[in-house]
Amino acid sequence: MKKRLPLILMAVAMFHTVAYCQFYVEPLAGIQKDMNNSSYSFFNSGLRATYKIRRYEMVLQFQKSWPYSWYGTDPSFTLDTLLPVYSLAGKQIKLSSFSFAFGNRFKVIGNNQGSCLFISFYTGVMFQKASVIYSFDKNHYTILNPDQSQDLAGLFASGGLEYMWQFKKGRIFAELNFSTPPAGNWAYPASFGVVSPLSFNVGYSFKISKK
Repeated sequence: MKKRLPLILMAVAMFHTVAYCQFYVEPLAGIQKDMNNSSYSFFNSGLRATYKIRRYEMVLQFQKSWPYSWYGTDPSFTLDTLLPVYSLAGKQIKLSSFSFAFGNRFKVIGNNQGSCLFISFYTGVMFQKASVIYSFDKNHYTILNPDQSQDLAGLFASGGLEYMWQFKKGRIFAELNFSTPPAGNWAYPASFGVVSPLSFNVGYSFKISKK
């Protein structure tokens, strides 16, 4: 009986823990401000799958930052003596990103009903894309050291605060999240930096099941 008692207690503890597990699906949307490029902002959307055990939640997150167009100019030059030596070339830059991350949320204030506050931490992989389009007389003019379209993928980490309103069949949340840029640099020198997003998101948490 003494040998069986620890097993019985362990089984009871496991059952008690599983009884409080809940699953959620969380669509979200918001805005992002690039901390590396102050002129750039993005519309942000994503989807999360959340596994909750008491005051801890394990999160799987997919997030997309939709392209934002920035317009500028670069100088272009020509050797044709019949044309002005110098001319401004129009430039359009589109930055976008996609990330896949594993996260942890910890409830620091609140219970199972009403409002509560979480702190969250995420790590994962971020993919960024920069598309550059120039508009100028390419037959006669040349841009020295132009920006180029390029891609980057690397590990990233993020963290922030999340305020949540809890109901019987779901939850509404708002969060502020700071993220590092993906590890690495653009393959070619560029006039813009790798995106390091500051995000403000809102979303709804749909309860899928409760064991």
